[in-house]
Amino acid sequence: MRDDVFGYIWGFNIQMLLNKLLDRISDDTKARYDVKVLNQKNKIKNSYQLYNQFLKKKYHISNGDDRLDQHKIAACLCASIIDNKLIRFSVDNSIQTGDELALINYKLAFAASVSIVFDFLLDSYKNENDFAAFNKLKDNQEIFFPKTNKGHYSYPLCMIYGLALNDIYGVTFDLITYANVMYLLEQYNKKHLA
Repeated sequence: MRDDVFGYIWGFNIQMLLNKLLDRISDDTKARYDVKVLNQKNKIKNSYQLYNQFLKKKYHISNGDDRLDQHKIAACLCASIIDNKLIRFSVDNSIQTGDELALINYKLAFAASVSIVFDFLLDSYKNENDFAAFNKLKDNQEIFFPKTNKGHYSYPLCMIYGLALNDIYGVTFDLITYANVMYLLEQYNKKHLA
């Protein structure tokens, strides 16, 4: 990924999302759990490049165009953020699984990857002159998620819990499966916006 593209993703996706997530945590909670933002920008970029090269070598059929699609880009970014967590905090028995802080790194990884799909969708609608879909998506300020059954967690929260549990229990991040999830979210939005 070119430096200018990563710079855009860092500034307008990751950093902005990180600030939003941190704003939802009280100053008392930040002090109590000694919350620190780590300087992981270069580590995330390098990790992203490694995942990107892995996918290109292992799975990408070369037709003269060695770029990955937006779904695989999103998967590489998600895995890189999980591997190089941006928020460090102390843990004790009082922290709850559903607390904003307990899941913050996974929320960031999921939101950053979804923002890649969101940006590509907006760009696609703009290029196709489909301004009705463009405006509906832009006004929503995020992609639309499928509804879950009554009594179940929301779709994003299910994904975030899955990312967290897999990471905590040492389950290898499956780039292709996650890329497929991003593809299905994109298709869901295309049908929703049609």
